[in-house]
Amino acid sequence: MAGEKIDIHLEPEEAFGDYNEMLVFLEPKNLFPPELEEDMTIEGHALPAQCNPDAPHDVIYTVTEIYPEHVVLDGNHPLAGIALRLHLTVVSVREASSEEIEKGTVGVGFFNVQPEALGSPHLH
Repeated sequence: MAGEKIDIHLEPEEAFGDYNEMLVFLEPKNLFPPELEEDMTIEGHALPAQCNPDAPHDVIYTVTEIYPEHVVLDGNHPLAGIALRLHLTVVSVREASSEEIEKGTVGVGFFNVQPEALGSPHLH
């Protein structure tokens, strides 16, 4: 219902996980292209072959610091280790379209029709 409010508190393990120092790697700068900049991201499977073999290939690394001879790659999610507090207010409510009801979603992946709502034109 419009105007309703909810507060959500998620600890790191319920959100983006605890910060894992084992996902931080110092790599030789000469392994990377000269246009490398801080805050760029690199998929683990695209790391140069000469990088630390212990660096997992199934994460996305953020270049957090660039030194004259080395770069720091951090495989943690940027929000890892941070508790989240969300204060939400329902601004408006509308009827679901027939396409949304048929698909069971509004198309954003996290809202869907719950089984108890089938036959209802509202998404939950």
